[in-house]
Amino acid sequence: MVEHGAVLLVEDDEDNRGALEELVWLAGLDVVAVGTGAEAFAHLRREPGRWCLVMVDWWLPDMTGEHFRRRQRLDPRIADIAIAVLTGDARAKEAAERAGCAHFLLKPIDPDIVTEMVRSHCRGLRMTGTSDECGCAALPSARRRSAKSAGGTTAVRPYAQIWKSILIAQERVADSRQVQQRARGLRELAQSVCGRRFRGRKMSVSSETTPMPWMLPDRPASLEASAAG
Repeated sequence: MVEHGAVLLVEDDEDNRGALEELVWLAGLDVVAVGTGAEAFAHLRREPGRWCLVMVDWWLPDMTGEHFRRRQRLDPRIADIAIAVLTGDARAKEAAERAGCAHFLLKPIDPDIVTEMVRSHCRGLRMTGTSDECGCAALPSARRRSAKSAGGTTAVRPYAQIWKSILIAQERVADSRQVQQRARGLRELAQSVCGRRFRGRKMSVSSETTPMPWMLPDRPASLEASAAG
């Protein structure tokens, strides 16, 4: 049985990593945050009995969540640690379920969902020498007091609002890109339509009006002389 309540966070985006790290800490758990799968495995293998949950971004710089889970299963010391997948790609859900991941969280993630998830893994942990129910009992006492004095869910909300603002800004950037792509497509369509109309007008002029002299080809000099006679 797991005797510690630490969470390993694997997220390459710096803003998301910092926000998630703060949320987990405020929920009363020790947390280590890294940016690559290789760093995560270094921590897992160094202290295999420390972790109760690994939160993994599905698309890491050095591996996917599916690859991460496959490598984890090869090491019996860490094979049973619960995995929570974090991703903005809804298509990864089926692969995550096949890989046996315990949770699938689609970005942007509600901070309250993150808090409840890590606490659900915190409850029921067997801690020696303490009556605390959550994994914050495994932390040094000074840090444990800070986590408890934060006041649970209500303490998460100030930082959660900052994180939500970051996520909203990211969504607006994505929306702006989509608007730009649509505008580019409309411009190309308009240019194509205008080009077809212009070509149609040229054909109409050449077929229905009397050609002007400058539009006719030059005639040989012998024809010019006979016409004058």
